[in-house]
Amino acid sequence: MRSTDWLTAQLTAALGATGFFCALGSVCFYVALKHSFAANVSQYHYTQLLTGALIAYLFWHEIPTISMLLGGVLIVGSGLYIAMGASRERIEVCPLSPLLPEE
Repeated sequence: MRSTDWLTAQLTAALGATGFFCALGSVCFYVALKHSFAANVSQYHYTQLLTGALIAYLFWHEIPTISMLLGGVLIVGSGLYIAMGASRERIEVCPLSPLLPEE
């Protein structure tokens, strides 16, 4: 068996897709930081815990524990609380001019 036999086309495609979507998520995160305060944007970073638990359940049939569920409720609740507070305040948004082509 050669050392490259484990690198199948399916695995290569999955690794490429993972890299692409991770890069896309990072770009979206930094664009969001450009248009809002870090305190408003960084809270959504913690949703990775919830999506990770969902993926673990769907693919590996891992049942979430009660503490994991309570932590998820706490994360979602605090995120909604901060988002509602941010929507009540007037937040100045940066202009989109650096993202648009010059005419």
